[in-house]
Amino acid sequence: MSKIFFWVLFPFFFNTLMAANPGTLKGRIVNAADDTGLPYVHVVITTEENNETLTGAITDESGFFEIEDIPIGTFLLKISTLGYDAYTSTITFSKDRTSINIGTIPMQENVQMLDGVTIVGQTPQMSFKTDKREFNVSQSLSSAGGTAMDVLADIPSVTVDPGGEISFRGNNQVMIWINGQASGLSAEYRDRILSQIPSQNIEKVEIITNPSAKYNAEGTAGIINIITKKNNDVGDYGRVQTGADTRGGYHMNTTYYHNTEKWKTEISLSHRRQRNLLEGYTYRTNIDPVNEQQYHLNMDSRGTETTTPFTGSIGLTYQLTPKMEIGIQALGMLETERLSNTLDYVSDIPDDFLSRTRNVYEEDYMRVGNLRLNYNYVISERSHLDVIVSRNAIDFESFGDFNQESVFPSGESTQHYQHQDQNVNVITWEMQTDYTIELGESAKLEAGYKADLLDREGFVETSSGPSQDDAESDPDLFNTYNFMQNVHAWYGTYSNSYGKLNYQLGVRAELTSTEVQSFGYGQNENNTPTYTTGFLDLFPSAYISYELDNDELQLNYSRRISRPTRIVLDPSPDISDPTYITVGNPYLNPEYADVIELNYLNNGKHTFSTSLYYRRVNNAIQQVNYLQNDIIVGTYENLGNRVAAGVELIETGDFFNFLTLTASANLFYNHLDGYIYTIPETTRQVVEESQGDFAWNGRLSISKTLPLGIKIQLTGNYNSRIISSQGEEQANGSFDMGVRKAFYNNKLNLVLFSRNILDTRKTVRNTSGTGFYQESMHMYGGRVFGLSLTYNFEKNGTNPNDDSLDEFFEYEED
Repeated sequence: MSKIFFWVLFPFFFNTLMAANPGTLKGRIVNAADDTGLPYVHVVITTEENNETLTGAITDESGFFEIEDIPIGTFLLKISTLGYDAYTSTITFSKDRTSINIGTIPMQENVQMLDGVTIVGQTPQMSFKTDKREFNVSQSLSSAGGTAMDVLADIPSVTVDPGGEISFRGNNQVMIWINGQASGLSAEYRDRILSQIPSQNIEKVEIITNPSAKYNAEGTAGIINIITKKNNDVGDYGRVQTGADTRGGYHMNTTYYHNTEKWKTEISLSHRRQRNLLEGYTYRTNIDPVNEQQYHLNMDSRGTETTTPFTGSIGLTYQLTPKMEIGIQALGMLETERLSNTLDYVSDIPDDFLSRTRNVYEEDYMRVGNLRLNYNYVISERSHLDVIVSRNAIDFESFGDFNQESVFPSGESTQHYQHQDQNVNVITWEMQTDYTIELGESAKLEAGYKADLLDREGFVETSSGPSQDDAESDPDLFNTYNFMQNVHAWYGTYSNSYGKLNYQLGVRAELTSTEVQSFGYGQNENNTPTYTTGFLDLFPSAYISYELDNDELQLNYSRRISRPTRIVLDPSPDISDPTYITVGNPYLNPEYADVIELNYLNNGKHTFSTSLYYRRVNNAIQQVNYLQNDIIVGTYENLGNRVAAGVELIETGDFFNFLTLTASANLFYNHLDGYIYTIPETTRQVVEESQGDFAWNGRLSISKTLPLGIKIQLTGNYNSRIISSQGEEQANGSFDMGVRKAFYNNKLNLVLFSRNILDTRKTVRNTSGTGFYQESMHMYGGRVFGLSLTYNFEKNGTNPNDDSLDEFFEYEED
């Protein structure tokens, strides 16, 4: 642990006292909002008479501190850091009381009173830690009344496309966590679950660009950790929010905290209705290889999607002793989604239809449950233990009706009907133990174990016929898919410092075992083989940093993995568009990545960072599209490697004394290896040449406080064209705005917002292969205006800043 000692008047006198009876003070400083340790907090001991500094320390990454060689006497203890209330208390050391553990001290976001108006000290929008960066989103206006998906869309270098796919630095293999746990957020239902979490419940977002061996190795793009709001002050607190938008949506959220000295209770309820407009097109050109004649198949779609989720959670934390704490959190979600879509086709392909209309109606029900138990134990002043066990369950049921009418060149008209049922059950367990011990003044050893256990069972069956009354079971569209994956991991990291040089070395071992079983109509578990794999991987990591006056240089390396998910493994076909069918590949292997980063951080008047990064993905999972009987089939295969190298720039701070600005830009070079893919059961091949090109994305957020306390925030983002396997994604961008006015000493807040003001948030992709070229567009949501009203209440609350900390000192005397 790093220490800073300040010596002033009479050094010989104080040295004499300390040599006689040196005292020790230790404890931990945490954020009262989320109970996480606060690093780099100044803890200082001064004289009572003239406030002269005697000694002090700065908290480590986990918020722990220790001050030694404190003389006998009565002094002032002062704790302070930017954006939080300063704590001051009297502390006394005597011959019989030379070692004091003050336990955990929560620090509250600072609040000042000026002419009867409450002014809240804001946490900096962006801060940097050894292995991550944090973005405070509690003051975001553009995501007000929205969900976690809207919050993520405002984070630098994070991209959320209209289909709900989340990418970081152009790579969609990114892990999403909630409060440090995966919480059942598998890629299959991740966007659905995140769309149920109210944005008002989120305090900050952590971006772990190059995770150390302490973290899961899953995700070649890194980890995004969503931290929810908490309140640990003694008393009753809460907030209520409601709002509506121009698309017929509305939301109602409430959170209540009841805290005593020993108990912390949190209850949250949420309900919303989201209505999104769907719009898209697919324009395809087929090329006859014999006569090079071109034929066209065009499709336009329009529809609506309505979701009505209910979410509830409860959390209980009990402090058994000043060193021991246990907690339980339970969360439940119920969601109904209804989709209505119309697809209109026009074709001039020989011996095929001239026009077709396909009406789609799908309805699904999703139930999510999460139970989490945690145990925290401060073993000694130099070591602590954290244990977490969580169970996540997802039950998904859906049905779809597809009515289709086709008109042929002869004038004949045909009807076709399909009905599809799907049922999926997913159970995941997360079990984690972390142990930390400090060795000497600055050395630290961390070790732990984690188990991620996944069991998924699902089936899909389809009936087809000329009409609903004539529909019969379709054997070609029946599939049962069972998937089990267990990952057991052990890790160890060692960190130390020499002056301004800090380093961390680590290694993680992950043992993976999977079982995949897929069977069709007439098959079962007994007459279908199971595809099993098992492998052990090592994932080393290394971090080196050097501190300057207001600057820091960081160099880090890690090895990562992305295991194939259900979406790319499941061989059951997606028939929502019969002219473009996708099927998974149950025999995919994981892809591995080596990631190197060089970071420069400046914490002067403005916070500024520059990151140079290189990421090489081996055995990359690529989507392959080919033409078969005038239908495009898309599947997945391990083909070649991907390389991305770039520079990321982020700056945030106050400019011109009246603007708060956060700007980011990410410029990178993307290279994809070429490949040759042989189409199953044929001799035809898909040949893709190697390609590489530059791409970039940027985001700019500007906040300004106007007269009468009105705050306005403007946010714009842009993503350039980027290459992909067999094609490219065209450039896109969007613009959002929010305006807030506070009333009644900041207890009541009104926010007016507009998202996608220019109605430009859409994805356009170009895809080509042997015998075809296709352009497709997908737009989800559309322009929306809305308002959100939030009321914060407090009853029987106490301000920790007004209380003496003497009660903490009674916890332990060694």
